[in-house]
Amino acid sequence: APSPPPPPADLAAYTADHPDIDPDTPLFRSGRGNPIRKETLQNAWRKALERVGLPRVRVHSARHTAATPLAPIGVSRPTAS
Repeated sequence: APSPPPPPADLAAYTADHPDIDPDTPLFRSGRGNPIRKETLQNAWRKALERVGLPRVRVHSARHTAATPLAPIGVSRPTAS
């Protein structure tokens, strides 16, 4: 399966398609349009891991795990973060 384009390209396309959105508006928001609370994200992450039978890891740890294999193929640290 082809890999999705890197997030910066997706974000650029999204913002180009939605010029009316204030650049300071959070990209991911609650159903009411508010920023997503840290606890809400942590609960969703924990439940997703449980559903697929994976051990508990912090979102931050998963981020590092995902970024590690990107360095040898030339993805910059800011892009991988």
